[in-house]
Amino acid sequence: MAEIETSLQDRSERIVAPTAPLHSDILERIGTGLEGAEAAAAMRGYLERLEDAMKEIASRHSRMYWLHLTRRLPPEPLGDSRPWTVTLYRRVLTLAVLKHGLPGLEGDFNVIDASDGRMVVPRKLTDQDVVDARALEYLAYEFNHATSAFRRIGKGAVLRVIDGDLRAIATDDVQAKMVAYDARVAASGTLSSSHGAAVDVDTFPEPGPSSPMPFAAWGLVSNALREPAEKLVDFARVRFDGPPNHMPAPFVLDHSREVLVRFEDAMRDAIGATPDALLASLFGLCTHMLKGLRNEPRLAHQMFNVGYYGVSVGYHYDGVCKNVADYVIAWWQRFLDETIDHPSALTIVKDAFEALTYSSDDLRDIDLWNRSPFRLILASDDQRVFDFSAIVEMTAGLFEAVGSIPGDPDSVKGSGFEQEISRRAIAAGLTPWKTGRVKLADGTEREVDASFVAGTTLWLVECKAIAQTPRIEAGDYAALKSRWERLEKHVRQAQTLAAFVATNRKGTNFEVPAVVENVEYCVCTPAPEWIPSDEPDLWLTPEIPRICTPDELLIILQRSRGA
Repeated sequence: MAEIETSLQDRSERIVAPTAPLHSDILERIGTGLEGAEAAAAMRGYLERLEDAMKEIASRHSRMYWLHLTRRLPPEPLGDSRPWTVTLYRRVLTLAVLKHGLPGLEGDFNVIDASDGRMVVPRKLTDQDVVDARALEYLAYEFNHATSAFRRIGKGAVLRVIDGDLRAIATDDVQAKMVAYDARVAASGTLSSSHGAAVDVDTFPEPGPSSPMPFAAWGLVSNALREPAEKLVDFARVRFDGPPNHMPAPFVLDHSREVLVRFEDAMRDAIGATPDALLASLFGLCTHMLKGLRNEPRLAHQMFNVGYYGVSVGYHYDGVCKNVADYVIAWWQRFLDETIDHPSALTIVKDAFEALTYSSDDLRDIDLWNRSPFRLILASDDQRVFDFSAIVEMTAGLFEAVGSIPGDPDSVKGSGFEQEISRRAIAAGLTPWKTGRVKLADGTEREVDASFVAGTTLWLVECKAIAQTPRIEAGDYAALKSRWERLEKHVRQAQTLAAFVATNRKGTNFEVPAVVENVEYCVCTPAPEWIPSDEPDLWLTPEIPRICTPDELLIILQRSRGA
């Protein structure tokens, strides 16, 4: 027993060995505490050194070897990690081995023929390889911990050493702001957030006796909660001896399409395929694979343990594409009211799959700080690996791809965003007032993006669909500071517009309705923004700032109307 304990202790020390000296160095640099730009610079350097350590290990084998090995590690929490934290650092782990692992399969695998294509099995698996896989996971865990501290520093926290570890400590006031911001992000109801990706549907929709097949997809997420395999019986009708490593996360695609088709040209330029081609192919692949999971227990065991499905190029890959094309035909009929033949659908699928395959540039440009980009397919020699554990993040990435327009000084989707806000407000029963320029007889004029009469209040809305860049997502100190200065200017601009209209209730092309007693203002952005100030005039309610999301705007308008 003593020998076993000594062996386990030795392995544990070897696993943390690549992280330990880096951790000691950053603690020494923090000393009695760092804050602001100095703290941000220290953490940035630490993150770079952690990635260098991951690169040194990952470059010993191929991407596929590390994917094969790390996906078989049970997603058991390291340290005091919560389940969501496990999901985040496991994403970092996957992206690290994809970015820094070697290309190809030669040397790491033996290839054997099987009924569903050529399969690969490790040629040799050593004790050091197992230790290295765990060491990579531990580095990813520490990397995620450091990025969390980095984000908090950007919002005002101070970097300190507490109980032998780095901590980003915030005052009670700043901590309350962070909690409020996280609550706003969680309530935003979108597929993605600044903390990763999430889905808000936990059941897979089934067609009814007379209803059409739902257009849904599903991804796989780390089973960090160690949910029992019995929960998979209804989904895949297969049983496991213990908790699987992955669980399904279904979500409906209709809403995603509704948003993305408005930016079809931008999506084609950014991704290489239209929203319909991408979403239809994703829907078809998920539906095709769901049938396979329910019919083939061996496939289900593989998918829920490693999260991916590999096929060889040629007959087997073409077979998947042909099956997916059948569902693309149904998508085209439903959403585009067009009938396309199977060869046309097959071309759509292959083009979409090509667009969703990691290119050499994608792999080189992987950003561990922002956990992106995720792609559906990894090409390795004559293998194509469909990574279902990347689907949720990949779908969220489609929205990021059209988040800004190159050359637009505001990086906005201005007119489309304004129209969407107006559409939603009108659908909720609000009365629109004026858009465009409002003019006085002396030639003075101002611009109104959107406005609504709610009860006795006229609300003037500045619409600013400013893209949240990767630096903002990462919580970069300088980027957050610059963004807040810019957003505050928009608030003050809206404030002066409200004063202009309140003072001049009638102009050459406008008149404020007689029912209006108050003129209010706000700035509307697509996603929640970090608001570092608690100045009363920057908050509409204790929970909702004047820089609010469309959902929050509707809440304010309906309250103002008395609904």
